[in-house]
Amino acid sequence: MKTLFRTFEIFYNLFFFGSKFKGLFTVKAFKICIAAYVIGVLVNVVCLLNCLMNSEGLVKAVKVKRLNQSYVFAISQAIFKPCEVLFNQAIFSNLMEWISDMEERQFEEFIEKSAREHIARIRRYSLKAAKIMSFVYIQGTVGFILDLSLSHDLIVTMPFLSSIAHKNVQLLIQGYEIAFVAATIFIFDMFYLIVAIYIMAMSFIVKDAVKSLKFAEDRGKRLQSIQELHSEYIEKLNLYSEGTSRMLLLQLATSITALQMLLYIYRTLSNYLAGVYLLTVIVQIFLICFLCEILEVTTEDIYDEMCRVDWYEFDIKEQKHFLFCLQMAQRNYGLRAGGMYNINLMLFVQIMKLSYSYCTFMQAVVDQ
Repeated sequence: MKTLFRTFEIFYNLFFFGSKFKGLFTVKAFKICIAAYVIGVLVNVVCLLNCLMNSEGLVKAVKVKRLNQSYVFAISQAIFKPCEVLFNQAIFSNLMEWISDMEERQFEEFIEKSAREHIARIRRYSLKAAKIMSFVYIQGTVGFILDLSLSHDLIVTMPFLSSIAHKNVQLLIQGYEIAFVAATIFIFDMFYLIVAIYIMAMSFIVKDAVKSLKFAEDRGKRLQSIQELHSEYIEKLNLYSEGTSRMLLLQLATSITALQMLLYIYRTLSNYLAGVYLLTVIVQIFLICFLCEILEVTTEDIYDEMCRVDWYEFDIKEQKHFLFCLQMAQRNYGLRAGGMYNINLMLFVQIMKLSYSYCTFMQAVVDQ
């Protein structure tokens, strides 16, 4: 986990020209990394526009058109996600420092053991999530490139290079550009995922701290610690929600549209390789909805756990303190796309139903 987190920390400081690693990386290296990213994105955009506007030697079949459009949404994610992190630099810098400190943090004695267990468990989950996402994104990217290469389809073409005489070169460039976009999306998705998992760990710690009140004698001291931990959890969750609000809206909009197009290709054209990268898009949507559902449920669990405490047996001062904590827990905390739309597993089910209905309708229109 230290290696994974250090990778994100180095990447974060590279992206923001951070000061922590200036002893390891020169300012020139920072500029080279940023320039490489900007050039990679610009080359992708130029090649995509060239392919959309120039039909030389290209058969604009339904499949190629749909893949063209899907790739537009992939590039939009690769551009928007880094920009969103950049615009919310203060928020994500705060969250990164908080995660880094949590690894070495000393909690109150009554919750120390439970906190260390949760952090260790979250560390394991983070590594498993990284492995699963790596596999899904790699197989989706390879499947996408392989499908286009085997059928000799071009969805991005280099300007001033003939798509007929130099088709193999164009296919090679296309494969590199697709891999670049996929790697960018993967890095930022993992960045958002790791932060969300650590916020989730804090909710588990708060819940266990509330449980310890039932048989505790030093309730006053524990209530103070619980209030501080709960306030910290709410603060970090609200920061994360503020920093990801626009990103989640764009993520859902682009992923849903790409899902419908790829599902249409898979069903209508019986393209089984399309099912490979279709799975990647489904996993991407599911992961967002699942994480938001977990964060919402764990927040509600804190309130439910507080309701099980026999607070009426506390003295007056402790009762007032506890009821203040209970009032904080009653509020609805969670992640919303664009600050408006609740994200949960029910939304994922609705997205899948809508996409399948759209695909069925389009197939019926084509058959007629």
